[in-house]
Amino acid sequence: YQPASAQVDNTTENNRRYFLNNACTIGRLLVQTATTQNSGGSLTISINKGGVATGISVTIAASSVAGVFTDYVNTATAIAGNSLTIKAVNAAAANSAALVQVSFNIH
Repeated sequence: YQPASAQVDNTTENNRRYFLNNACTIGRLLVQTATTQNSGGSLTISINKGGVATGISVTIAASSVAGVFTDYVNTATAIAGNSLTIKAVNAAAANSAALVQVSFNIH
């Protein structure tokens, strides 16, 4: 997934939904930023299943410089018909770090 906008500056969950055709395991979340996260707060990117948090998430601390952030520990299971969404929550009052890429594995 590559964001249509480089800025994530609100708590609205991304409207892109990924529907699953088979049972699977979800994991290995990777988030790449192009700019420094605002010093006013952190940015959290998470994977939701059917609108509910899976526990797979990356939190980018306030003032973190551009880079790659991962959650290669947490996983979740899903069944055919489940939908996945990417949720971004910026705790800073100003724009978040610019997102270059958000990816995760489904297997």
